[in-house]
This record gives sequence, structure tokens and C-alpha cells, in this order.
Amino acid sequence: MPVYLPGIRSEAECDELGLWPLIYIWNVDRAAGTFGLSVNGKAIAHLLEPFVPREDPAYVEIRDEAMKVIAEASTQSVLATIEKTGLMPDVLFAYHAEDVQQEQG
Repeated sequence: MPVYLPGIRSEAECDELGLWPLIYIWNVDRAAGTFGLSVNGKAIAHLLEPFVPREDPAYVEIRDEAMKVIAEASTQSVLATIEKTGLMPDVLFAYHAEDVQQEQG
């Protein structure tokens, strides 16, 4: 499931993400009805490495195709959810770390 990251305005600002989240939503503009959705390349690389070593000549192509497929499927799913609920991704996919900590604690 995607996670909304408030305050992110460009892909470059996401370079410091670790292996989480796998899919993230950023730059929600409610007035325009737009948002950015990205797949975390570092996370995909980490998940792919046990199956395809980075040294493999096909590695980059496989990684890029996996990211493309995940991004396309995720975008379509988010758009369908927006249409059904009328809510924007910043509401639908808000991550509240304090709520998770309370549930686990």
C-alpha cells in the first residue's frame, strides 16, 4: 500500500529514503486534483538482489521494468480508490507513526 509523504515536492527529495516505503505518494495538489506516485528504487533493488545479482547484464532492465509495472498498477489502484471514495491520497494514505506505535505497544 502506498504511503503519503507530506512535504516532498520532487523526486530528488526522495533520494534519502531508505528501504521504506516501497510505494510513496507526494506533492498532492487538491485544487488541481493531482499527485505524484513513485516506487522506491532502493527497496526494489534490495528485494531483487537475491534473485538477480547487480552484476547481471539484465539487472537494470529487470529492475526498471519491475518499477514500471508496480508504478502503473499502483497508480491505477489509487485513481480507482479516489474515484470510489472522493478522497485524495494525502487522506487515504496518511501514515501516522504514533498510531502504529500505540497499536504495537
